[in-house]
Amino acid sequence: SSLQIFVLIRCRSGDFQFTDREVSSMVEQIEEMRLLGADGIVGGALTDEGKIDEEATSRFIQAAGPLPFTFHRAFDEVHDSMTGITRLRDLGAERILSSAGLPKISEDPQRLRKLATYAGEHPVILACGGIRSENISVLAALPEIREFHSAATGTGGGVNEEEVREMKAVITKGC
Repeated sequence: SSLQIFVLIRCRSGDFQFTDREVSSMVEQIEEMRLLGADGIVGGALTDEGKIDEEATSRFIQAAGPLPFTFHRAFDEVHDSMTGITRLRDLGAERILSSAGLPKISEDPQRLRKLATYAGEHPVILACGGIRSENISVLAALPEIREFHSAATGTGGGVNEEEVREMKAVITKGC
């Protein structure tokens, strides 16, 4: 299987409320990444009220065209998660990256399971938040959680290949 590249588009650090100029800039970047051969786009925007910024997110999804769009961890700042899932489904997001608001999702995987159960098959809830080989089994045991995101960093920075292999082994053993 070939490695797929999903590009995170975010114009700055800080909050997820963007100006019209910032949204337009990110739309241009999404279009550029699509033309350069990205396999998917990751992004998102929120309103001041803690809701999905539907106008900006819709523009991002439109710019992604046929590429799958993942709404990033800004989702964990949405005040009403279930409404957020519904809105993102309606907009056409394929995935939502979430730790259910926890620094380490393995501390309470049932919180993420509730979101995944509500989301059903679409959008897919992509589990994140401190996921490593020593704690991924509690998430992999939940049938509603089918995809995982981990930085898998080593002590010197960069990706720790052994950590990736160990996580893959835990996940595939459970299948």
